Amino acid sequence: MWKPQVCAPLFLLSTLVFARPGLVAACTTDAECDNGDTCSVPDTCQSGSCVLGGGGDTNSDLICDDEYVAGIDLRVTKIIIRTFPAAGPASATMHGNGDFIDVVPPGPFTASAGIAIRVKDNLSSVPPPGDGADVTVTFGAADCVTAGDNTTCRLLGGQNRGSQAKFKRDPLAPEQIKYSFRLRGLDINKPFFGPVRVILSDDTTLHRPGKVVDCRLFPTGIKCREF
Repeated sequence: MWKPQVCAPLFLLSTLVFARPGLVAACTTDAECDNGDTCSVPDTCQSGSCVLGGGGDTNSDLICDDEYVAGIDLRVTKIIIRTFPAAGPASATMHGNGDFIDVVPPGPFTASAGIAIRVKDNLSSVPPPGDGADVTVTFGAADCVTAGDNTTCRLLGGQNRGSQAKFKRDPLAPEQIKYSFRLRGLDINKPFFGPVRVILSDDTTLHRPGKVVDCRLFPTGIKCREF
C-alpha cells in the first residue's frame, strides 16, 4: 500500500543505526522506526528491530533508496506557506508551481494511481518539534481527471477539502510538464525557514524531488521564489 511517510523528530533520527541496509536499532512500535523518508513501503518494527522500507534513506534525500531515480527532479519556481491564526487549527495553506521534464523511462507521468505532494521546510527537522512544515497531501485516482494534455486533481471532502493540483504538457515541448498546486486545511505552525523541499509522487513509486532556496519571511508565513 502506498503510504507516504512524514518526518520524524531530529532526536529520533539521530538514534538510527545503519549497521545493515534497512535495519536499525531496537524498537517496540512502528512509529519509533519512521525515518522520515518518502516511500511506498512503510518502516516497521519486526521482532524488536526496525526494518526500514525501501532500504532506508542512506543519502538523506527524503526518498527511500530503492525508489530513488536520478534525473527526474522538479523545478520549483514558487512556494508560499501561509497561516491564519484567527481561523484556528488546520487552516494553513500552501501554493506552489514549477515544471519538470517527463523522462521516459521511468515516466510517463500519470495520475492513474493517484498522486501525493509533500512540502517540507528546513525548520521542521530542528528541535523543538511543532515548528515548521512537513505535510503530505494525497489525491487518489478518483480525485484526478485527465483530458488531453491536462490533468487536474481535486479534493472535495475531508480536512484538505479544496486542495487541488494541475499538470499541463507544453504543446511545443511535450516532455515538459508545468504544475501548480494549492493545499488547504493544513495543521502547521510558524515560524518557517528555507530552503523548502517538494516531492511529487506518482504511479506509487516515482518520487520527483525539488527545492527552492530563495525564501523570505512575512508575518504569517514564508514565500520562496526561484528567479
